[in-house]
Amino acid sequence: MLDEIEPLPAELWFDRIEMIERGELASTENALRHAFHLLQLTPLEFRPREYGTIDEADYEALLEAATSKQQQGAWSRFPR
Repeated sequence: MLDEIEPLPAELWFDRIEMIERGELASTENALRHAFHLLQLTPLEFRPREYGTIDEADYEALLEAATSKQQQGAWSRFPR
């Protein structure tokens, strides 16, 4: 499946990573989602031979579990 996704040009890819780093997205959850999609769009020259990624459904489950823990106060020391 990942072979079917057209990678971003390196300059645009780095611009988007810098946008995450500057905190320009509305929330940590949005930043994580964007980072996940950037992983899928990694330029070919930066992909290791063993390139692979978690599938989107599994990633969403991880985000949901983290959100649930945060709402329960388990991660209260971490800002949203």
